[in-house]
Amino acid sequence: MSADVTTVVIAILGAIGTLSSPLLTQRIADRAKRQEFEFEIQRRRADQIEDDRRSAIQERRAIYAKLNTTARRYEQAIYHYLRVISEGPPHPDQEDELVAARETFRELYSDAQMVLPDHVLAAAMDMSYGLGQAYGKARRLEKSLHFGGPADDPGETVEAAREYCHGDVYQMIIRVRGLMREDLGVAEPADQPD
Repeated sequence: MSADVTTVVIAILGAIGTLSSPLLTQRIADRAKRQEFEFEIQRRRADQIEDDRRSAIQERRAIYAKLNTTARRYEQAIYHYLRVISEGPPHPDQEDELVAARETFRELYSDAQMVLPDHVLAAAMDMSYGLGQAYGKARRLEKSLHFGGPADDPGETVEAAREYCHGDVYQMIIRVRGLMREDLGVAEPADQPD
């Protein structure tokens, strides 16, 4: 090849390089921006997932606290009502307190069923059943003691009902509270070996 042709080829390649350099630089900058944009989207998505997780934990913590409180109040209202009916006929406001405690618990339990994990829900169902049984005992005893109704079970006494309420039902509440605390990560699982 002659020197003139080589010079022309080198000049052409130099011109092409000079002209393509900004395009190549722009393409590299565009790729960097796209990667940065994708990284930002991933970071925002991860932040949203973390925010959702924290929000779910906060919601669960709030409903757990309310469920524990209303269950304990309901159990205490039944226990108190059993003492009241053992001393005489209840006043309407005493009955209203019992019914209000029952309704408050039932409404919250209904809401809690939608967020409780299965193992906690199973224990909460037992607790709800136990509270319902204690409530039923109190109302049957009230009827037989003060309104001349027949006793459904002659062995059902106020003392036995109070023992069931303050013993068995209270233990169910404690079990549910323990499972809720485990679920929130604030207590060690009860069944782990030492």
